[in-house]
Amino acid sequence: MVDQFALMTPTTRTSLHGIDLAELETFAAVAELGSFSAAATRLHLGQPSVTNRIQRLEEAVRTKLLVRTTRRVKTTPEGARLLEESVKALDALRGLVDSFLTDVGCGQRHVVVASTPFMAAGLLSPILRDYANRNQDIEIKLLDLRQADIVVALESGSADVAVMGFDGEDSRFFVEPFGNDEIVLVMPTIHRLFGVATAGLDQLASAELILIDQYQPMLETIVSSMAARGLAPPRSHIVGNLGTLLGMLEAGMGIALLPRSTALRQQHCGSIASIAGLTLRRNYALVSPRKTHQTPAVKSFCEYLRSRLAGSWPLSPANGYKPS
Repeated sequence: MVDQFALMTPTTRTSLHGIDLAELETFAAVAELGSFSAAATRLHLGQPSVTNRIQRLEEAVRTKLLVRTTRRVKTTPEGARLLEESVKALDALRGLVDSFLTDVGCGQRHVVVASTPFMAAGLLSPILRDYANRNQDIEIKLLDLRQADIVVALESGSADVAVMGFDGEDSRFFVEPFGNDEIVLVMPTIHRLFGVATAGLDQLASAELILIDQYQPMLETIVSSMAARGLAPPRSHIVGNLGTLLGMLEAGMGIALLPRSTALRQQHCGSIASIAGLTLRRNYALVSPRKTHQTPAVKSFCEYLRSRLAGSWPLSPANGYKPS
């Protein structure tokens, strides 16, 4: 069969009117992230370069593609059409190039994983070690970040995938839940409630709670439940990391609010108690950017991570735990 496209002369092919592939990639990044600065971070460019590329693209198509609102950059209707087709074309090209490179052993061979410090040290480290031993040609980089910074890293492309606490859904990401954990109280040895197995809300009325900032929704649930019973809310200390929380707990500055799996690893700090009348759980998930093309190395790592999490997560169905 004759390849009709191969027989076409340059004058009969449809011209792209001087549009550069880099300009389309830059436009897609700005449109997906909603920010010139975030796109610059993902593409490792200065923000002026990103702006210039968008301007050249809009001049080439003689159409306004992006508009700035008070909070983010959005596509015009024409820009949305171009984004949809650009993403299809760019993903197809990347997939084709990846297949070429993989065939000759030159594909992208690095993976950046983000997680909170405690999960990185306790859950992920042995998994990363074993994967690296099995795949010595792939470089694994671990970022231990605060929850909010993990989201920024995923959005900007600084991280390929994250293992993190994550509730609900987010249109920016693929979210694959793999387990959840009960939120419990850890009582320091000098506290009057040390040793109790269950603490009632009335017992928390005069207590001081210590928690990491990402657990504030749990605190709000406790406060709301106490208010419904006419109880005064406990005083609270919001901290930025687990190390600070544990230091305050050991100093007897209050009761810590932690996931049970974390509390079990810190039993030297105090006794563990459930909260009577409340079921609080922290959901954990494998999270990856929805709009970013995954390299063969990232896909390989994610598959291995899924298989390990299914069997190693302490509260997973594979270990006899039934999610609520």
